[in-house]
Amino acid sequence: ERAAQAEHAAQSERERATQAEQRAAALEARLRALGLHDPAMLDGDA
Repeated sequence: ERAAQAEHAAQSERERATQAEQRAAALEARLRALGLHDPAMLDGDA
């Protein structure tokens, strides 16, 4: 039971991470389309 709960929590966390990555990619594409994309803003060291 506890293992099943842990697996469910891990699955939810992976789904949230995937959604966050998709949102970041969409935002980056939007900024690039607007001509505002600055890699240094996102990478921090580029």
